Parts: sequence; C-alpha cells; structure tokens
Amino acid sequence: MLHNQKGFIYPLSFTILLLASTFFAIYTQQYVIEKKLAHETESILKQEYLFLYSVRKLEIQLQNGDPIMNTGVLNLTRGRVNFSKEDLGTTLKITFTITLTTGEKAIGFAYYNKSLKKMIKWVEKN
Repeated sequence: MLHNQKGFIYPLSFTILLLASTFFAIYTQQYVIEKKLAHETESILKQEYLFLYSVRKLEIQLQNGDPIMNTGVLNLTRGRVNFSKEDLGTTLKITFTITLTTGEKAIGFAYYNKSLKKMIKWVEKN
C-alpha cells in the first residue's frame, strides 16, 4: 500500500488550530469587555447611591430646621461626600462632590426650595 505524502494533515491541523485560536481570542476579548462594563456599572451605581443618601440626609436636616454649614463633609464607608451650600434667595443650591474609595469622582447639584421645604431639582454633572 502506497502512502500519499502530499501534505494533507498539516494544513488541516493548522486550520483547526487557527479557528480555535480565533474563537478563544474573541471570547477572551468579550469577557474582558464585560468585566470592565460590570465594574463601571458598579461604580456608577455606588455614586448614585451616595448622591441619593447625601441629598436625603441634607433634606431631612433642612426640613427639621437644623442648621447646616456652608461647606461640609460626609464620610461614608464607600466614599466621601463634600458639599457646599449657596443661597439663591428662595432656593438653596447645594453642590456635591463625591469621591469613592476606588478614586472615582462625580459632581452633582441639588436645589432646595425653602418655602416648599423639599428638594425640587437634581442635576448630575459628568
């Protein structure tokens, strides 16, 4: 029996290896992208939670008539919130600067109506 040595196995195995490597690279890249997206989403949700917590806390203090300083700091377990108050007549503009423990920063503004005794507007700046 004659053996055909025209080189069929090498191109076949090389093609299979190339396809497997391509699929592996695609799935690895997809995994890395999803991991980054999950981290970014988690960071954004933490920032929004800290904003909401800070706004509610200051709103309750203002509704109760407790004096708040023009500038202050709220130290929380997941980050730090610096705020500054600016009087605009019938409203107060409160600027929040959030710094997470991971280092991300975000800025937001809240407007408090003195006659209604509640926050009337909220703006996040990114």
